Amino acid sequence: MSGNTKEKIAVRNNAGKKTPAATAPMANAYANATVLEKIENLAATFRGRYVATELSAKLDRYVATEHIHGLVELGRYVATEHVHSSVGT
Repeated sequence: MSGNTKEKIAVRNNAGKKTPAATAPMANAYANATVLEKIENLAATFRGRYVATELSAKLDRYVATEHIHGLVELGRYVATEHVHSSVGT
């Protein structure tokens, strides 16, 4: 939630201090805002982990692809060297 929803829901008591509302509907709204804030924090945490996991998977695919390309090049080199060495003997 953008901003501090709990602060918006809190009410002032007679001493002028902000306290959570004492009425049932307002208390429920305060509790809901608290739970929603925790859920959003968890969602942000796992969203970050998901992005990191996706980047890791992409990097793994890239490294595997580069490894395969390297093996193909090595195979071409070995095949070429083998052909040249067999011609000379």
